Amino acid sequence: MSEKIKGLLPLSIVTGVLVFVWVMFASNVNLGIANFGWVTPAAFISWGFYFAAGAGKPGFSKSLGGSVIGSIFGFLLIALAPSVASMPSSSGLSLVAAVLAFFLVLGMAVGDLWYVPAGFGGFASIVFYWIVTGFGTVPSIWVWISVVVALIIGCCAGYLHTTLAGMMAPKAAEETAMER
Repeated sequence: MSEKIKGLLPLSIVTGVLVFVWVMFASNVNLGIANFGWVTPAAFISWGFYFAAGAGKPGFSKSLGGSVIGSIFGFLLIALAPSVASMPSSSGLSLVAAVLAFFLVLGMAVGDLWYVPAGFGGFASIVFYWIVTGFGTVPSIWVWISVVVALIIGCCAGYLHTTLAGMMAPKAAEETAMER
């Protein structure tokens, strides 16, 4: 087995286990309002942004902050949607989305916790869940709560992922040294 594969093995094992646990949990929870399974991708999105933000405590803070901030902007979009629905075609919704995206990016000036890539992931997760649940058939607040819970779980899964893999990695390094 190559050194690269040995180095990735702990991370790969933890990935498989955590993905299994999350998908089993998310696909078997029913909140009585909508199928929680639809938010499964939101956790994977924030989990990926945990790694993109550098992993560890800084990656956790940036991915969590960005995801939650983005979800708030997504909530604003779906909350404002009924008031612009009378505009021609989808121009009202598009205009609101454009203004929110403008401020989402401008918010980078606020600080590190305003991690725009995760913000767009949180925003997109809200909009996706709103669309798949039928544009308003699920109350907006429940869309937001469900997605934010999944986004937080994804950030926590990322942190747990690297922590557990790190605990396994010294064993893999010792085994490699013993083989030489």
